[in-house]
This record gives sequence, C-alpha cells and structure tokens, in this order.
Amino acid sequence: MKPSKKRFSRSDIEASPESAWIVDVAILSTTKGPLHCGLVQDLKTRRVLGWSTALNADPTLLMRAIELACERHARTRPTNLFLYRISESIAPDVVASLVCREFQLRYIDIPNHRLTLSMDRVWGELQRRFSQSLSTPAQFQGDQDDLDD
Repeated sequence: MKPSKKRFSRSDIEASPESAWIVDVAILSTTKGPLHCGLVQDLKTRRVLGWSTALNADPTLLMRAIELACERHARTRPTNLFLYRISESIAPDVVASLVCREFQLRYIDIPNHRLTLSMDRVWGELQRRFSQSLSTPAQFQGDQDDLDD
C-alpha cells in the first residue's frame, strides 16, 4: 500500500461503490466508561461495512474493523482506504503504519491500494451524524425477550 498523492476523486467514488472506504474511531460514553468503536464506511453508499469495539484505545481496533468489512464484502476490496479521525491517545502515524502494514500483509495480492491519512474536512458531517446516532440510546418497546428472536 502506498500513500495517495491526491485526496480522492469524486468520479472514482461514484463509478465504483465500495471502492473507497473511510476508517474512523468513535469514542462513545457508556455508564461503565468510554467504549472505542472502529468503523469502516463506504464513501459512496455511506453503508457501515465493518466495525469493532474495545474498552481501550487498542491499536488493532481499526484492523479488526477492516477485517470484518472484508469478510462481509468478500467480492469487493477498497482501492482507497481513508483514515479519518484517530484517537488522541494513539499517535496517528503509529496507527496509520500499523493499519497499512497489516492490510498489506493480508491483502498483498490486490494491486493499486492507497492509504490517505487525513480527511478532516471531507465527510466530517457524515461521521459526526453517525457517531451521534450511536451515542443516542435506542428506544425499544416490548419485552427484552423480543429482542433475542
């Protein structure tokens, strides 16, 4: 995987769904403390493709989210992988290099992968709304047993 020289091309994203993925970390407040959630989203369809959770800022959190996305969508692989917002408790360069290296080792046979690091002003509103929806408690009606069916 090589760093991308350009941020992204809207025409590339529009032409091929699931070719550009955004990877983000959301920190959710719970009654038992913070919960870190690694998210992988498709830039075109805005679908959540993969996720992973941990009680602490685990460096493998993003890789586990990417692995789930790759397992769930075996026929497609991203040609662009964007790291959006990295937790302040982990150095962004360390996380980026870990994710890049792991992704290379697991999917080395896939050509033309690029890693783009900062997407501060792109898709920020999308990620903010998604994180906000995760932090808002769901309202369920009926018995708890109904949820297990």
